[in-house]
Amino acid sequence: MGTGTGFSEIPPGYLCSSLVAGTAMSAKTVEAPTTVKPVVEQPQRIEFYGMRPKYLCYNIWDPEGNIAITTAKWTQTAKPLPRPPTVQLMQPTISETISKHSHLFKIVSPIKINRFKSLLDDHPNQALVKSVCDGLKYGFWPWADIWKPDYPETLDLSLSIQSDPKREKFFLEQAAIEIAKDRYSESIGSPLLPGMYCMPIYAVPKPHSDKLCLVNDHSASRFSLNSMIDHDQVTGFPMDNLAQFGEQLINLRKKSPDLIGPKSIVVWKSVIEGVYRPCPLHPFWQIKQAMHIGNDFHVDRCIAFGSSASPAIFIAFNSLVTWIAKNKRGIPFITTYVDDSSGCTWADDISYYAPYDKYLPSPQTRLLMLWDDLGVPHQERKQVHGSSIPVIGIQVDPNNMTYTLPDESHAKLLAELELWTNKKGSCHTVRRWQHMAGWMNWCFNVYPLLCPALCNVYDKIRNKTNPAGSIWINNAVRDDLRWALEKIKS
Repeated sequence: MGTGTGFSEIPPGYLCSSLVAGTAMSAKTVEAPTTVKPVVEQPQRIEFYGMRPKYLCYNIWDPEGNIAITTAKWTQTAKPLPRPPTVQLMQPTISETISKHSHLFKIVSPIKINRFKSLLDDHPNQALVKSVCDGLKYGFWPWADIWKPDYPETLDLSLSIQSDPKREKFFLEQAAIEIAKDRYSESIGSPLLPGMYCMPIYAVPKPHSDKLCLVNDHSASRFSLNSMIDHDQVTGFPMDNLAQFGEQLINLRKKSPDLIGPKSIVVWKSVIEGVYRPCPLHPFWQIKQAMHIGNDFHVDRCIAFGSSASPAIFIAFNSLVTWIAKNKRGIPFITTYVDDSSGCTWADDISYYAPYDKYLPSPQTRLLMLWDDLGVPHQERKQVHGSSIPVIGIQVDPNNMTYTLPDESHAKLLAELELWTNKKGSCHTVRRWQHMAGWMNWCFNVYPLLCPALCNVYDKIRNKTNPAGSIWINNAVRDDLRWALEKIKS
């Protein structure tokens, strides 16, 4: 197991975001903040954190050691999700295609909307509740403008898909699964119908596996689907990180300090099947999500991995589920990171879960029963628990009170940092710089004192909007990342 940091070793004043230090500052000279800033009140504080760059994944530590708001509490002040503006529904070509081929454009979701709504009858933010229920019933709208000037009426970019036999077989198998679940339409043949867009798709290996996953490239070309989405509106949607998890763990141990032992606490984690897919799309956006599989086109009816709006929509839905779990099902210690919910409890706190015919930690059993009540899909193999398990890729040991990087992740991070620091005169794309920033922010769960290492990285990528554009690594960035590399090695 890689090296880690115990909660007791982290001075509160050092739990800082790398965005706090000035960009002209070198990481090696950064000290603990000496000035005390007033705590930003809610909901302003939510926006302060939510509007950080999206590749941070809301995974930042507060400069004063305050814990960021949880997803469940965020729902109490969150803005409602949008319905499609009337002007967007007046596009004549799309209206005609949907009218003539209405069987292709269905609203499909396993969620029991009436039950979901009834459990939220006393939620303090009924505007958000109504907007999510309307999205489940009529299809969600991704803050998009389909009237973009100079955009083609119909666009097929599917010629760039990967076509080797193994991947083509995988695409056909995935299409069969999606069609069986009614999330893909039946074949519409070829070519595309008027008003349709088809983005490239790729089959990429899953981490730590020889299996493939399907990725939609909704950023392909200057006419991409993501370029139609208002990106200012899809930021600010929270994900619970290990700061909230640690706070809950500490509170649990304070409640029963006499029960502390080497295996007295267990961690549990439950994952929703098919991230994003339980949420349907409005027909006027479904028509933009044509999929080219084999020789046929299909309509993808649900939000998809690859759309910049998908995380925002799904987080809004699942955060309300988490609110129900906390307030209606007696699960106080729960954190939710997109489709991944986790928590901790005493090792002897177990309950029987009949569908899996096994005993599980009681909070996990109650969450799965809630999911069953709401129609949220899940698979047994994705529901895990133990005295030490990975949560959002970080090994959590509640009894030793530590977070650590798993050995493989630790080695990969060191190798990437070596690549960025060893060779002068090298450059990477903006997308890769953002990936590195996100990777480093993830590792700050274990090494929060290394946050200043990204000061000059942020300076380099500021105002860079072309993901394929190149940025050279300068000495300041190289020195900061080398400093982080040596600390992680030690």
